[in-house]
Amino acid sequence: MQNLIGPPLLLVAAAIVWFAYARRRKILAAERAIAAAGLPDPRPPLHPSLVVIGDVVPPLMMGGLVFLGLKLTLAYVVAGEVLGVGLLDLAGALSLLAAYGVWLRWKTQYRPMPEGWTMPAVAAAPVRAVEPAPVVTVRLGPSAAA
Repeated sequence: MQNLIGPPLLLVAAAIVWFAYARRRKILAAERAIAAAGLPDPRPPLHPSLVVIGDVVPPLMMGGLVFLGLKLTLAYVVAGEVLGVGLLDLAGALSLLAAYGVWLRWKTQYRPMPEGWTMPAVAAAPVRAVEPAPVVTVRLGPSAAA
């Protein structure tokens, strides 16, 4: 019965990180499109208390996740084999905690665009290389005749 729950937990952890990464990538693409179009940010500003909570809570949650991971590891070392828990099960549980930490950090760090917002169309004009200006030499008199 060892290593029965570990592989599904690893798959769930990978799915959590993938969805968090896709959300982050979508928000960053929208931010780049807004900056390229020269438009203001369409998201309303956060209340100052929410800014403080967004800065304080994720590190506290990360500390709690690390503490929980250490407790799980200690429980595995002390009674893992007796309870029928394998090393792959421990790895799955720890990866799920790490995936939740990544998801939480990206969820609080990147704010989504408002409902109904569409990405602005940015003109894809061809980029021309800037030609250097011609070099002009100026002679100032007989002393410059070298």
